[in-house]
Amino acid sequence: MPTATPEQQRVIDWVAQGQGNALVSSVAGSGKSTLITQCANQIPLSQKVIILSFNKKIAQEMKSKLKTRIPNRFPGDQNDWKHTQAATLNSVGVRLIANHYKYRINPPRDINENKEKIDDVIAALTDELFDRRTQRYLEQLDAYKRSALYPLGTPPVKPKRRPCYSAVTGLLRLSRASLYRPTQPPGSDLKPGSDLKEIIAFYGIEINVQLDLDWAVQALQRIETKTVARFNESHQITLDEQIYMPWALDLHDPFPWDWIFVDECQDLSPLRIDLLRRLSIPTTRFLFVGDNDQSIYGWTGADPRCFDRIKSEFSPSTFELTSTFRCSLAVTELAQKYVPKITPFEGNLKGEVLKYPNGGPLPELKAGDAVLSRLKSGLINIAIRLIRGGCKFQGFDNLLDENILDLLQRIYEEQNDALNVPERLSRVAIVIETDIDLNGCSAEKVELYDLSVALKGLSEAFPGIRDFSGLRQQLHQVCKGTSEGPLLSTIHKQKGAEFNNVLIVDFSLLPLVWPGQQDWEFEQELNLVYVAITRAKDKLYLYDLVLSPATSAGVPLATRQRVVNSEQVQEASERLLAACADVNFVSGAARDAVPLFMWESSFVRFVPGHQFQHGVRLYQVVSRDGNIVIAINLNTLHAKVFAMFPRDRMDNVPEEKLISCLDDFLATCPDPTNPPRGVFVSAGVSNPDEIRAEWRSLCKRWHPDINSSPVASEVMMFINQMYAKAKAIE
Repeated sequence: MPTATPEQQRVIDWVAQGQGNALVSSVAGSGKSTLITQCANQIPLSQKVIILSFNKKIAQEMKSKLKTRIPNRFPGDQNDWKHTQAATLNSVGVRLIANHYKYRINPPRDINENKEKIDDVIAALTDELFDRRTQRYLEQLDAYKRSALYPLGTPPVKPKRRPCYSAVTGLLRLSRASLYRPTQPPGSDLKPGSDLKEIIAFYGIEINVQLDLDWAVQALQRIETKTVARFNESHQITLDEQIYMPWALDLHDPFPWDWIFVDECQDLSPLRIDLLRRLSIPTTRFLFVGDNDQSIYGWTGADPRCFDRIKSEFSPSTFELTSTFRCSLAVTELAQKYVPKITPFEGNLKGEVLKYPNGGPLPELKAGDAVLSRLKSGLINIAIRLIRGGCKFQGFDNLLDENILDLLQRIYEEQNDALNVPERLSRVAIVIETDIDLNGCSAEKVELYDLSVALKGLSEAFPGIRDFSGLRQQLHQVCKGTSEGPLLSTIHKQKGAEFNNVLIVDFSLLPLVWPGQQDWEFEQELNLVYVAITRAKDKLYLYDLVLSPATSAGVPLATRQRVVNSEQVQEASERLLAACADVNFVSGAARDAVPLFMWESSFVRFVPGHQFQHGVRLYQVVSRDGNIVIAINLNTLHAKVFAMFPRDRMDNVPEEKLISCLDDFLATCPDPTNPPRGVFVSAGVSNPDEIRAEWRSLCKRWHPDINSSPVASEVMMFINQMYAKAKAIE
């Protein structure tokens, strides 16, 4: 048994002598599995213990370590499993369901444990939501045609089926993970859907709560009925339902545990926490081990609030493991910029952190090393380079999303048949850019755009490709790799793994930021950077991708950068200016004006010809009448009307809505010329933690992909300059 560190020993002593539950916050590479086996060794053989993990590979590794390090808990008889287990949460969920039918239904039923299928009801609900949005679109189109801005204004956007499918599946997944019951229990004071509204808002599910909340409640009720009926008829459950059905059927383990250990506890959703309760009795003790800074699976319901939930529900004693055994001194130093508390263990390798320019030679990597990327496109580009260089690598074909490829193929086939493959893929990227401009962005659209650009590079690398089917076949061939050389993978897939040396392909793009990003999504994107860095034991290579003018953090910024031909702008502006000569046109358009809040002094800037940003769109003023500004979108050439309001006439307007020039921003900052005290710390002596925390806070408020202020880009550039200066002073 390895020798425990002082931090680990405090936890071990608690298991042997303490009471209640415990939560151990442990940095990457701090020896969590070693700690768990040492704690299990303190538990008397008369007490049952189960160690729960989130995937089968980790559970099997844990079982092997337990048998090697504490063989006395595995005497070799057929009852081994009754007092010591290492299992996944899904497997214990399946066991609860199996026990329910074995002991309460005669004869016993078999359960098809891993039958994944897209239920017919999901497809039907997708069609329903699409029809609802289509009906509203037709009504909006009719209203637009009768408006003063027709035909110069921005027409309503025709809905698409894919976002409807994403909304339905996201609604189902996250409502279940959040323990939402489609049918309110008798006597409840809650209105149907009241808590569902909060779930939709927090996770940013694309459901209009004003128009579609009642429909969403009914949809979940239908899914619930269909799920239970399918289960009773064919005993089929999906992977998610292995966790969900014990809650839905109110099942409890007939053989509860004395101790329950949970590894990677930051990945617990409310539904998974409920499952833990169903394995226990009031005297059961819990040991949670995890790292909130490695919380990266919020889309499953395991958002950054997990640690707070554990503290609230289990009232645990808290411990910290802050020393990493894994990461070299150089790697740890970089990781400290994201998680300051992580420290290297005495005796760790010195290591190196090296930057590699885009297009330059790749570092020499071999078996035991890894190439990691936030987006799959980075892996595709590296795979092409390795193949051309005659290098072998372990592939990532299993990570390709066939649904995303299907969607790309549909967009591809809508383009001009006369174009060659690279040209059609360029058109695909423009279609996605325009969709983001008109309909907003999402993580899925980021991946879709990024993949279209990568496939264009693939088609240029293999000019023999004649159609999308050939492109798809070549893609799988490139991504397949071999069983030798470094591993190519996404960052998400390798959380919990470690490698000798790591190359992060898209480090300069991280953290990813996109329009409409939720706060918890931004937080988890920052966590992903930390996760990627801390996979390396020795050397870390940062591939410094050069951003194209049309992208920022992997997100297309079509309307800020891709301005249409100046002659087209002039022609559209003249048409709009001619319309503005009609006083009825201006007064009618003003009724649909979008408010712009600003300081009184900023009014003078908004004159014909002035360009300004609103959200991710770039506009040019064509005409102004008092506080009414009529502008043209420099990407779509559609007209939009804005109404300017001074700050002193408005109450409770967010500060960022009032800023319309950099001088306004500086006026609200204490001494911005003297960082790190100025922008980043309001008073007192600053420290690295405060500087980093304030920068993250400012990013979430001012990044131009999130903030609709007309000068968000300008302000963000200033913030980054001050942050760089602050770090230099530090």
